[in-house]
Amino acid sequence: MTDFHTHILPGIDDGSQNVETSVQMLAFAKKQGIDTIVATPHFNIEYESIEHFEHKRARAAEALKTAVKGTELEKIKLLLGAEVALTPGLSRKESFNRLCMEGTNCILLELPMNDWTSWVYNEVYAAMAMSYIPILAHIERYTAIKANIKKINIFEEMDLCFQINSGSFFQFKYKKIINRFIKNRKTIVLGSDTHNMTTRKNDMGNAVSRIEKKYGKHIAEKFEKNAKMLIDGSFGT
Repeated sequence: MTDFHTHILPGIDDGSQNVETSVQMLAFAKKQGIDTIVATPHFNIEYESIEHFEHKRARAAEALKTAVKGTELEKIKLLLGAEVALTPGLSRKESFNRLCMEGTNCILLELPMNDWTSWVYNEVYAAMAMSYIPILAHIERYTAIKANIKKINIFEEMDLCFQINSGSFFQFKYKKIINRFIKNRKTIVLGSDTHNMTTRKNDMGNAVSRIEKKYGKHIAEKFEKNAKMLIDGSFGT
């Protein structure tokens, strides 16, 4: 099972605050059957450079890998990525490609939590035009802004990939939009968006069980297949 969205790297954002917590998060993920984790710490180019972010991320990843070396947790595949805040002009940055998930042309984008205007769509279009695969992070959350509910239609028509948080399958307020995405056969991947072992604990295992019960095992398998194809580069081929 693949967890496509996590804040498991220690001391880099509002996720895990230390190596010990990261190791616990990794162990908990393994118990649920997760064998591939994409580490996606927050990145916002308005607050730091891509180069500085890369340095921080590499240091945090190395600390975690060192801590689990020689243990069963070392077998979990850890891929480096980012949850990239979408900002005006981001796609034109020279180092934009370095924000992609390791070994791919996939980029996890966090949309603004306010009313979307044309620049939002233009940035996503621009990324697609440059052969990147934008994946919109926790797409269901944006329905909290009423003005954006109808505007999600535009993204649905763009043949994009959408990441849904596993915890959202247990929240009634997201039921309608999740049902819509599944019914319309949108490309969906699952991510826990886990931040810690308390308030933002990983619940991927329970979510997959719920998805299988409510929508059918084939839907859960499709989500996982989408993730594997994005990772190995076979998506869209």
